[in-house]
Amino acid sequence: MRYLVTTLRGLEPIVLLELREILGVRGKIVTPGRVLFSCTNVDSFILKARSVIRLYTFFDCFHFTSKKDILDHVKKISPSFINDDFVVRCFRQGNHRFNSNDIGSSVGGIFFRNGKRVNLSSSTVFVVDIVDNFCSLGLLVANQMDKRSYRVRPFSGGTIPILAYALIRFCEVSPEDSVVDPTCYDGVLAIEASLFGCSTVFGFSSSKHFISSATIHSRLAKSDTSFSVRGLDWLDTSFLTGEVSFALSFLPYPRRRVSSLEASEYLSQFFSQVSFVVSKGVGVIVFDPSFVCPIAINGGFYLKKSSAVFHGARTYHFLFFVKGSKTIKKPSFSKK
Repeated sequence: MRYLVTTLRGLEPIVLLELREILGVRGKIVTPGRVLFSCTNVDSFILKARSVIRLYTFFDCFHFTSKKDILDHVKKISPSFINDDFVVRCFRQGNHRFNSNDIGSSVGGIFFRNGKRVNLSSSTVFVVDIVDNFCSLGLLVANQMDKRSYRVRPFSGGTIPILAYALIRFCEVSPEDSVVDPTCYDGVLAIEASLFGCSTVFGFSSSKHFISSATIHSRLAKSDTSFSVRGLDWLDTSFLTGEVSFALSFLPYPRRRVSSLEASEYLSQFFSQVSFVVSKGVGVIVFDPSFVCPIAINGGFYLKKSSAVFHGARTYHFLFFVKGSKTIKKPSFSKK
């Protein structure tokens, strides 16, 4: 059977990687954030995948110019998949002359006129998935796969779990590696590294409030993660030189309560400290790479690779640094 999964724009390579690892199949990117694949045991993927938002059986996909185009494609689909009742859910990204409710009611009307009963709480969910001028149709199998049940005390400035997992895979971390997050917030990045199977994981923060939340999350996730109330200046005294494989973090950024000078000073200290303890590299999530990269270079690192991920109106940049100096082509940081 064919399935389509949705993810954040920019995370398609991570989804393709998970499809090969979990199912041993190749996926195909049909449009940004949407990956198509075929398999006979999708339950295994639902259980293990960490980079996916939702999954549905695949009926059709196409480009459209109007609402009528979408409805014309829906009319070609036999409603035989509806046994008792159904509900339509439209997931929409982009600017259109219609909204999700318009599509949902119009598509529902097509099946209703074919003798099918609408039930808003039905387990049979017909999906109309719209990204700009691309639409795909299917039957929902799993939703909100990106949610983590352990995250009961989230911090607004913390790392989104799906991004935390994606950074781990982007940096090519292996289960035998050790990881430290010197700015752990509510612990998500460190916990995701532990759940991925990393042998030793540490999370540090100077805030007792953050460490309290991180510890609770770790217990709920049943992850083997060590959290401590420690500032950046403790990092080089907590580990031997090169003792940790990777430092991974969602770095602070200039905003209303954090001036550019404060952020710059913090980042300088961050790269100075991690340079002593890491052996393989430093992976970070940032909003403004042009602000971070010069500081990292001054700290003795060079940018090995970068990638942009889009979440709503925000663009997150994954940056992977390694120690040393190297002349490379100046990276271009994509915008949505």
